[in-house]
Amino acid sequence: QQQQRRRGGGGGHVDLWERYHALQLSLHQSLADVSWCIGNPAESEAAAKEAFRHARGSQERIPASYTLAQVLGSQQKHKQAIEVEVQELRALRVFPRNFHSIQGLTLLLQMKNRLRKISVADVLALPECKDERIIAAMNMLLLLSKHSTYDGDDILQLLAAVINCKLALKYGVHKYSISTFSQIGVLVSVMFGDAKEAYRLGLMSSGLMDRLGIHDSMTSVVVHKYVNPWYRPLTESLEPLLQTYYTGMKQGSVEMAFVSFNIYLIHCFMAGLSLGPLLSDAKAHFDTIEEYGMDSILTPLRALRQAVLNLAGGDAPNPLQLTGSAMQEQDFFSSPNNSFAKYHFYMWKMKVCYYYGDWKGAEENRLLTWKNRKAALAFCEVSTQMYYNALIPLAMASSSSGGTAAAAGHKRRARAAINALRKAVTKEHKAINLVHKLHLLDADFLALNKRRDPRSVQQAFDRAITMASRAGLRHDAALGNLRAGEYFRTKDLNWSCHYLTRSIELFRDWGAHGVVHHLQTKYAQVLSSHSESTLTMMSSTTSSGTSERRASVKSSNHLGRKRHSTLRVKRGEFDAPYTFLDANQESLPEMGGEIFYGKRSEK
Repeated sequence: QQQQRRRGGGGGHVDLWERYHALQLSLHQSLADVSWCIGNPAESEAAAKEAFRHARGSQERIPASYTLAQVLGSQQKHKQAIEVEVQELRALRVFPRNFHSIQGLTLLLQMKNRLRKISVADVLALPECKDERIIAAMNMLLLLSKHSTYDGDDILQLLAAVINCKLALKYGVHKYSISTFSQIGVLVSVMFGDAKEAYRLGLMSSGLMDRLGIHDSMTSVVVHKYVNPWYRPLTESLEPLLQTYYTGMKQGSVEMAFVSFNIYLIHCFMAGLSLGPLLSDAKAHFDTIEEYGMDSILTPLRALRQAVLNLAGGDAPNPLQLTGSAMQEQDFFSSPNNSFAKYHFYMWKMKVCYYYGDWKGAEENRLLTWKNRKAALAFCEVSTQMYYNALIPLAMASSSSGGTAAAAGHKRRARAAINALRKAVTKEHKAINLVHKLHLLDADFLALNKRRDPRSVQQAFDRAITMASRAGLRHDAALGNLRAGEYFRTKDLNWSCHYLTRSIELFRDWGAHGVVHHLQTKYAQVLSSHSESTLTMMSSTTSSGTSERRASVKSSNHLGRKRHSTLRVKRGEFDAPYTFLDANQESLPEMGGEIFYGKRSEK
């Protein structure tokens, strides 16, 4: 146009979209994709909207609408992203115009009964889908399922998974439909309590990944976040989640990579791995996530980092508040957050309050997590909710006088929560990672009975502590010792000092130095006045051979099978400056050793 004006050949406006439509569309779509991958969501959104506005027909709109929905979702504009996805799915004639909750539950029940008649081998034998329209619909349905989960819209999430599964069974499987079977499994487990069927459907998704030769980030996250932890030890999920993070970063699936990394850190915490390396991992990759502007992942990750810093005795002025170098609590309340982010914030604050003995604060945050529980369907979220639903009322009941109405109410709520957890553990032999927690809750509940023989209560606590120690769960073993020490404060101060000392040692080995300082201050009188008599009692018990507990227990899972090496680990060795994340290593280093929960040797 400038050359034409110089030559005097007319300066009329030339519509570049009209003359070079295909080139303009391709350039804008490429700009949107590249901007998204390098962490520039604003430019990506502008380019995608421009391409979407000039697109002719659904075939041209689909790539732009997919990128636009991705960008909107990363900025927590989930409702806007869902509107774009539903509009395109209706244009592809695969999504209903109107739907309601009863219709969604009916479709899920029908799909559950249909899949029950299909074996894993039958699914693995399905042909590969070649229809471009169906492939585009599968891709959009996958995105809709993810954003509806973040938005807390259970019906949309259900419809997206069921429709995607129907398309896979009718037209064949594709990389965009691999995760749909595990998603159906999650819904079946949540809606109907059929965890065994959920595990079988998860095997279908894993088998399809192997058959197609694809490491699908969504499938790996769903399987190791929602399904496998109910049946397999948490440590088995660490390496797949870590591999998913690296694979997602290489393939450009950054959102699933960051979700996988967040779940990896939570599972490291729940598996009792040292807090020092966990903080190092979170800090090393936090800046990368922040560059991409993933607010939906950043808020839960900030809460996790600050909670771990508080437990480790970091820079927080008040350890009961998530305010410090990782996040500011007032910033969380002043900014809009979805139910998923709120749940994780209150979940971590609840844990911090409990470890520091603030039962009232823990109960307030427990109620807030319960209010946002619809966005929490993963194992780490559901199991935490079930566990603390009983753990906090037990602590409140034990701190109250036995005859008060408040204590009786706490006890009733604790009993109901324990029964719910027991059902989850015993039904179909699932919840392998919750068995020791159930034993700890049973012991804590027995301790509320004032007429119960202290020896039977002590045996119940020792059983729970032994199971946690054998599984390598130092934080749960420390918690069991702490609750036993609290119980014996009114029964036998020597035993109270014994258990409190073991609790402090285990918390120190875990890296929770802030909790160690709190316990040493809170129980200073008990620890100082009875330490000598406790050591004498332990020495005589050990030398006479009447003690029923060993000084150290090999690390294994609760089934008794050896899981780690048998090298002895001295105190402080867990705090060595190593990190679990290393781009040059192919697998996680082993956490070898024995967990001390009895009397340490002089060596």
